[in-house]
Amino acid sequence: MSGIHLHAAVTIPPAVAVGVWAMWYWRRLGRAEVPARRRQIRRASLVVMLASLPLHVAGLSFLTPQIHVRGYVLVWTLALVSLGLLVGLGVLDMFNSLRLEREHRHDVHLGATRLIRTARAAGLAASPNGETEDEPS
Repeated sequence: MSGIHLHAAVTIPPAVAVGVWAMWYWRRLGRAEVPARRRQIRRASLVVMLASLPLHVAGLSFLTPQIHVRGYVLVWTLALVSLGLLVGLGVLDMFNSLRLEREHRHDVHLGATRLIRTARAAGLAASPNGETEDEPS
C-alpha cells in the first residue's frame, strides 16, 4: 500500500500494548487510596486515550491522503482534538494534585500544631525563649 505513513505491523502492536496498559492502569486507579477526583480525571484521560488509538492507527496505516482525503483529514482532526483534550485533562490533573498537596500540608501543619499545644499543656515543650515550661525564669 503506497501512500500510508507506516505499515500496520508497526502501528497495531504498540496500540495494543498501550490499550493493555491503559486497562491495567484503570484497575489500579480503583484502589481505595486513590482520591476520587484524581481517579475521575485520570480515567477520563484513559477514555480519551483509548478512543484516540484507533484514530492514530487508521491515520498512520490505513488512510492515504491521496485516496481518502476526507477520511484522512477527519481522522487527523479528531486525533488533534483528542490530543488537546488530553493536554487539558493533564492540566486539570496538575491543578488537582496541587490542591491535594496543599490540603495535605495544611493537615500536617494542623497536626503539628495540635501536638505542640498538647505538649505545652503537659509542660513538655520548650517555650519560645528556649526554656521548658517547668523551669524557673
